Amino acid sequence: MGKVILLDKNVKPYRKIADSFAENENFLRALEFLLSAKNISFNLDVIVDIADLYADMGLLELSNKYWYIYLDKAPKDKVSVAYEELAINYFYMDNYLASSFYFHQKLSVDGFINKEGLGQEILDFFSGEELKRSAYRVVYPFDKADFSFDKKRAKRAISVGAFSEAVKILKDIPEECRDEETSGDLAVSLFMSDELDEAEKVCRYSLLAHGENVTAYCNLSTVFDMKEDLDNSEFYYRKALSVRKGDKGEVYKIATCSIEREDHITANECLKKIVEERPYELLMRFFLGLSFANLGDFFGAEEQLKYAYKLNPDDVVIKEFLKIITAMNESGNDSENLLPFKYVKELPESKEKKWKKKIRDTAKNSEKMSSMVKKSEFKDMIVWGLFNNDSAVMRDSAFILSTVYSPYCKRVILDALLNPDGGEELKRLLVYILILKGEKEKFGLVAGSFYLKFKPKKLVCEKKPDGGIYLSSYALCVSRIIFNDVEDLDKLAYSCDRVYKSLSDKLSPDELTNEELGALILSEGKLKRLSDDNAVMRFFDVKKDKFDKLKQLLKGEKDD
Repeated sequence: MGKVILLDKNVKPYRKIADSFAENENFLRALEFLLSAKNISFNLDVIVDIADLYADMGLLELSNKYWYIYLDKAPKDKVSVAYEELAINYFYMDNYLASSFYFHQKLSVDGFINKEGLGQEILDFFSGEELKRSAYRVVYPFDKADFSFDKKRAKRAISVGAFSEAVKILKDIPEECRDEETSGDLAVSLFMSDELDEAEKVCRYSLLAHGENVTAYCNLSTVFDMKEDLDNSEFYYRKALSVRKGDKGEVYKIATCSIEREDHITANECLKKIVEERPYELLMRFFLGLSFANLGDFFGAEEQLKYAYKLNPDDVVIKEFLKIITAMNESGNDSENLLPFKYVKELPESKEKKWKKKIRDTAKNSEKMSSMVKKSEFKDMIVWGLFNNDSAVMRDSAFILSTVYSPYCKRVILDALLNPDGGEELKRLLVYILILKGEKEKFGLVAGSFYLKFKPKKLVCEKKPDGGIYLSSYALCVSRIIFNDVEDLDKLAYSCDRVYKSLSDKLSPDELTNEELGALILSEGKLKRLSDDNAVMRFFDVKKDKFDKLKQLLKGEKDD
């Protein structure tokens, strides 16, 4: 694969070349040209092309990411295409709630949905045909019963981590109607719900009902691994290897099990088969690179990680691993003693500790923040920090961006709001920062699978010497409820203005807390879902006596 030749700032040639590669199913080369076009000039057509191409490659999460970028910038009369594509993507990701939401958004904009462009299974699902077919199972004997709808529901629950829900669905399917795969799904759901003994029983029943099978043995290996019974875990792993037939469906199961057992040879063998069949399977490609490294083949590792990086150049973890592996390949050894790599999408432990320390130290040193943020390594580090599972690292990263708040920092914040990988705690904090910084433009954010748009209002308290606590309380209030009541957010701005006008000359800022003022603003806003004062006090953890005094003071002002 050659380098992309830079043409000029006209994106049309890039799109034309990319289209030519895509027609010949060279999707990776097409993607390289489109990402180059995106980097030289922002263009909505390029964003659509990238989103479509990722969907063609089966990388639906990355496709969604670009549809969210499109929604954030597209005019109102152009958004319906994104709604429809998001609806289709989420359907095939088994997220039917999100799919329904975006089909409804499409319908509300256009007034119709063109059924010709939709797959038959989508039409069957939303017309209720699947449910109708599954209802007939009550009159069929077991061997004729159709539980396919329930099995799909369970898979969707598993895909979003709702394992208890999956257990409930799958247990309602009679044992006689559970095939090897369904029994496997139930076992996985059980051991992920910490019901290890029940998971073991399901696996053993599967062996009785379906004979020796890879699924049951692999799951038993995992169950005993979780029980810290390593001898039995190894025994059942070897049993799984002994009965495999080479079927495509077995490869994923063996790959997962071999990764758990740190059997790098078998993992490498299985992962190569997976990416041969599905070359754009990003996580499997990444793990394949790690397996090569764990076997001492740094050239093979670098080749796979370069491929993975081209699939998603924004992935900081892949980017850092590529640097590490390239250095190993050049030196011919593991000078930093990083091997063996764990098969997880995380930085090596030593690198993670180093980055966490640097973020923590930078957050404590305001004088060095501006210079640190300009460094290329720190740019990757700060993005990594924002999406870190460690809340302290996430908050320190957000604090650095808020303190420096250069155009670059603002861009990072806006991009993070649109990234589906970020949790609600992160999104709330970033909304809080944008409001405190006085931003008034519309900005989009993604909560879970759902996109919404918000425009902060201008407040009376802004620019006032005593208005700081009112602005921060308003920002706190908005950030707390933005995922629950976005349609009523305008009411909070008017409420904040009323509270400021009524109380600013009666109470000094040091007599109030952000939580107390936030509760008062929310109470006065009379939002549909949070109109009860007791709920408001619990929401902000405010004491009743102080809240009642503030309410009475505000009421007295109104009565006057």
